[in-house]
Amino acid sequence: MKKILKFLIVFAVFLLLPVSAKADEKVINIHLFYGNGCPHCAAEEEFLSDYLKDRTDVKLYKYEIWYDSHNQELLSKVQKEMGTTNKNGVPFTVIGKKTIVGYADGVTDEQIKAIAKRNGIIGICLCSSFLKKEGKANVTDIIRHIKHITNLVGIDYIGLGTDFDGVDEEHRLSDIKGIKDMPILINELRKSGYLENQIDKIMGENWMRVLSKI
Repeated sequence: MKKILKFLIVFAVFLLLPVSAKADEKVINIHLFYGNGCPHCAAEEEFLSDYLKDRTDVKLYKYEIWYDSHNQELLSKVQKEMGTTNKNGVPFTVIGKKTIVGYADGVTDEQIKAIAKRNGIIGICLCSSFLKKEGKANVTDIIRHIKHITNLVGIDYIGLGTDFDGVDEEHRLSDIKGIKDMPILINELRKSGYLENQIDKIMGENWMRVLSKI
């Protein structure tokens, strides 16, 4: 798996818009496909609404896809035209001929390496649609992502972004639904060969390192 979870879409949009605006003296259309209950969709929507409120050269169009079948069909059509296959990946943003996917396939190995190079952290979101393309995710999917990052850049850049307060019931994991279930992950990490000091880093020490530098 060459790509892994992370949602840098906010920063990508921030970088793309000024360049496009200067290059084309006309209205730029941004199409945002999102899911109700997706915390990262909500974060991007809030950012875009705030960023674009004083801009007359950019228009934002929003399409809810988890509960609207017409918008689901529209997204499938757009993905086919754009040559992408992230079936349930949201937020899915289209800017001109560019697409940005806030999903497991949204960040490349190169971006993960760049985060590690800056001594940052990659938070694993415990939301099914961020951990796998279809169906309910479980602890084995979390381990799969953790192993990929570990193999790529090491244990020091992995954390958890559980979003227990933002993920709706439909997209919660089948086995880890709240903080009381976190021992399931800890036990699975042990079974997978992670040492206690490595587990401590994943469960919070890496976050504390990053936050202490802010």
